Amino acid sequence: MKNPGLGGYAQSLAVPYLAEGNMNFSSRVLLVEDGPINQEVGRAMLENFGCRVEIASNGLEALRLIEFDRFDLILMDCQMPEMDGWEATRKIRECEKGQQHRTPVIAMTAYTLDEEMQRCRDAGMDDYLAKPFSLRDLSGILTRWLVPAEKNDSDHGGQIRTAVPGAELVSIDNATPSIDVEVLKNLRQILGHAGTSTLQSIIEIYLTDSASLVEDLRRSLQSEAPESLGIAAHTLKSSSANLGANVLAGLCREAEALARSKSTLGAVKLVGRIEEEYAKVQHALRAFLKKGE
Repeated sequence: MKNPGLGGYAQSLAVPYLAEGNMNFSSRVLLVEDGPINQEVGRAMLENFGCRVEIASNGLEALRLIEFDRFDLILMDCQMPEMDGWEATRKIRECEKGQQHRTPVIAMTAYTLDEEMQRCRDAGMDDYLAKPFSLRDLSGILTRWLVPAEKNDSDHGGQIRTAVPGAELVSIDNATPSIDVEVLKNLRQILGHAGTSTLQSIIEIYLTDSASLVEDLRRSLQSEAPESLGIAAHTLKSSSANLGANVLAGLCREAEALARSKSTLGAVKLVGRIEEEYAKVQHALRAFLKKGE
């Protein structure tokens, strides 16, 4: 299996990489992601490559969809409520036993440690996409597991490559750039003809949801609940990065790592920094909306 030679988040939405003139797929892709911002951004990025996208908000929803339909590729977030991506993938593999078809499942997670990648392998995942990912990163994954629509002779989407158990997982380096309005502009370009109105809606959703998440961080501190702290930090981190708020995303990543250690020691100062940075992000996003760039 060839290595697509993907870059890290430094080659992010700040560097346009549109599907026009590049690979185009007509494959059916299931995006399993619980965050509404990540859902909209992920859908836009996949549709930019000509994919037909269905969305599930957790592993249980994904299993219900897979029971009655067939997909060429599954992008599976690892950390979700109700049922996480690891358990959902294990159940998918159980259902596929005795079948010739094996649907490629791509893990989506912010952690690139060896033990995290091994956990993905053990669950039956076939490849690895570090969050947040760029169009260039996604292009590499689609090229690895699908074929362009014009080269597909099948009546069923673009899938001709079948996942091979034990395939090498590829880690995409993850860097954290500073807040950049160009990320929003390029995201609007990716969204297509309705890009301006759709981006406005995405930003409004973010401002509403993120305010609640910041409150959840503070409540988690008061109740000394590291698990709740980690869940809120994880969700805020991912959605912030997708809108170019990478300084905030980096702080949330620190909070999430702290929560994974089952401790809130030192979290008071960190959450205070998150609140300060979030206020700056709010101001910047509202200014962007008002300016109507």
